[in-house]
Amino acid sequence: ITIKENMYKKEEYNEKEELINRALKKLPENYREILELSIYSDYSYKEIAEIKGSNENAICTKASRARERLREEVAKLIKY
Repeated sequence: ITIKENMYKKEEYNEKEELINRALKKLPENYREILELSIYSDYSYKEIAEIKGSNENAICTKASRARERLREEVAKLIKY
């Protein structure tokens, strides 16, 4: 990989990261918090359930819904 190719890949990665961060900000707080805890803080659903005072199945369901909403928000941002 050349330096130019490496710089292009880094720029592309930064653009995707920015897009995801923008989409995350559009999610309801409870969805955003679950995704941030699982993705960025690397907590398990069991650990998130303990933090949130919930149960693991409920967190798993909310995480699934949150990921779907995130995909929808990313798609909306890409259209514009």
